Amino acid sequence: MDINKYQSMDYQNEKQNISKVLTGIAGLDQITLGGLPYARPTLVSGGAGSGKTALAMQFILNGINMFDDPGVFISLEESEEDLRINMASFGYDITEMEDSGMLSVENIKLQRTTLYKSGYFDLSPLLIRIEEAVNNVNARRIAIDTFELIFNDIQDENVFRQELIKLISWLKKQKLTAIFTSEKPADGPFKPGIEEFITDCVIELKHKMVDDIYTRRMHILKYRGSGHGTNEYPFVIDENGISILPITSEEIHHISDKIISTGIRGLDDKIGKNGFYIGSSTLISGLSGTGKTSFSVSVCVEALKQQKKCLFFTFEESVSQLKRNMKPLGFDLDHYEKEGLLKIVSTRPSLFGIETHLVSIYRDVENFDPELVVFDPVTDLIQVGPKFEVRSMLLRIIDYLKNRLITIIFTSLISSADSERRLGMSSMVDNWISLEYIEYGHENIPSLRIIKIRGMKHSRDKFVLNFTGEGLMISDFENTRP
Repeated sequence: MDINKYQSMDYQNEKQNISKVLTGIAGLDQITLGGLPYARPTLVSGGAGSGKTALAMQFILNGINMFDDPGVFISLEESEEDLRINMASFGYDITEMEDSGMLSVENIKLQRTTLYKSGYFDLSPLLIRIEEAVNNVNARRIAIDTFELIFNDIQDENVFRQELIKLISWLKKQKLTAIFTSEKPADGPFKPGIEEFITDCVIELKHKMVDDIYTRRMHILKYRGSGHGTNEYPFVIDENGISILPITSEEIHHISDKIISTGIRGLDDKIGKNGFYIGSSTLISGLSGTGKTSFSVSVCVEALKQQKKCLFFTFEESVSQLKRNMKPLGFDLDHYEKEGLLKIVSTRPSLFGIETHLVSIYRDVENFDPELVVFDPVTDLIQVGPKFEVRSMLLRIIDYLKNRLITIIFTSLISSADSERRLGMSSMVDNWISLEYIEYGHENIPSLRIIKIRGMKHSRDKFVLNFTGEGLMISDFENTRP
């Protein structure tokens, strides 16, 4: 067996004492720095509904689909038919995998009398069943769900540990990379002995409520012989299985000296290099009606004219409403959408939690491969979770997009003309444009002020923001009739 194939190319420079098996689960191989320990057991624990079985299933099925590793899934609770239905819900062809001899799904229900020989607990009958399933497909991966049910009747702690060691030793001898799932009580520790002997890798899953919103979290408690991410990481379970949310990259962001125009007549001249750096992040903040969406569409259309693909997330308007409202400014979004250069995604923040929104955003970026992404208005995401969670989400988005050299535009609705406090986004971004109402004569006139442009000189004056049939433009106040 070629053990090297199990090691991720992205992590071969890491000094490790163990070989690893890639899981193929989005985000998990990243935070484990290459996957689970080869030919060793991993414990996945958590309460009911935390995602233990889903993770174990995906580990086995991805092994077959992605790495040509046959696998065995042993359930001590669910029937084989229920398991097949659950696996198929993630988009896998279970029947084909079984017919090809790559997958064995087994429901083992051993009677108490079967596990006792002459009054003593004996695991041999179970090992015989497992060995038969492993040999039938020449398995390299195995999952046992929920494995502590094997030992429920054992009252003697020494016997429990002895039999647990026997099971683990047998799996290691067979060179099987194993996942054990374990139901961890919400208010208590594991059964004594589990943590002591399954110490190669322990992953804890949580399903908890934060500010009336349910959220899932993953935490790697320990990983012998390897570094790993130490935070709690949000994850979701959807039709594609488990996705652990991408973490902040340790790599330095890619940068570019190239410029993207704002598309607003007169504004580029007020910025040192006639626009924003490609790959930078820009915040457009302002009161309602000051032109934040129009500004973001202006940047977007200018990029589209240069044949750059744009992804536009709108959290307030429908797609048709956005298109209609931009037509008086001369912005024909239908045209660019039909050309395949523009994709508009409209969703209500309250429909999903933070994790689902973030995973959806990442998938849209991966599938569409844009050069510019707009979030309008990003402040609407406050309602999907606590402020610190939303802030963390935005930092992840910025980090991810910058590493792909994608230009980012955020619009932010603020509650007063001189503050941007709701998310504290101004410190996260490279550029900040403030849109305000200025009382001029007897009118409240939309105005624009450049607060900061990182790496460039810029004007610090206030300008009138004009909305015309040919887009936006700025002008000096002295040239505006009160």
